[in-house]
Amino acid sequence: MLKQVLAAILLFLSVTIYGQSSENSDSYKIISHNPHHSHLALFLGGTTFYKNNESHFSLGADYVYRPNPEKHWAYSIFTEVIFADHTEYLIGLPVYYYIEQNWWLRAGPGMEIIQEEEHHGHEVETKTHIEFLFRIGSGYEFHFGRFSIIPSIDIDLVRNNDALVWGLNLGYSF
Repeated sequence: MLKQVLAAILLFLSVTIYGQSSENSDSYKIISHNPHHSHLALFLGGTTFYKNNESHFSLGADYVYRPNPEKHWAYSIFTEVIFADHTEYLIGLPVYYYIEQNWWLRAGPGMEIIQEEEHHGHEVETKTHIEFLFRIGSGYEFHFGRFSIIPSIDIDLVRNNDALVWGLNLGYSF
């Protein structure tokens, strides 16, 4: 797990350093097909857990804010629900880096809230525990006016159960 986190951080930093050196050149300027500062999206996809190789339906939402659409950086918040034999709720605060006008990388911390039911005879006890996660991923935006379709893929690095998250974001820019 430590190796995966270090690899994710090194990848993110290498892209960041490359982007900063590109921003300092006079000929560099990102041209965005999406001149809006805010983007809200519904996520429909799946989560595959590496530990037991099981996949489950995932539903979520994210909000991305680009202070300057002509620059590389954006800030975000996401929330997601994984519908497994138990329920998992995720929330995170990734930072986006636009490599090209529609292709981005994201990375950032989050929390995974896991609710599991234990049956004791006729009684049901719900146990909740929280895990730290670090999400790193990528996506490509296809814009149709203010609307967008964004296939994305992420790796959630969690202490007990890393996961691959994949799906489509259906969004609206404003």
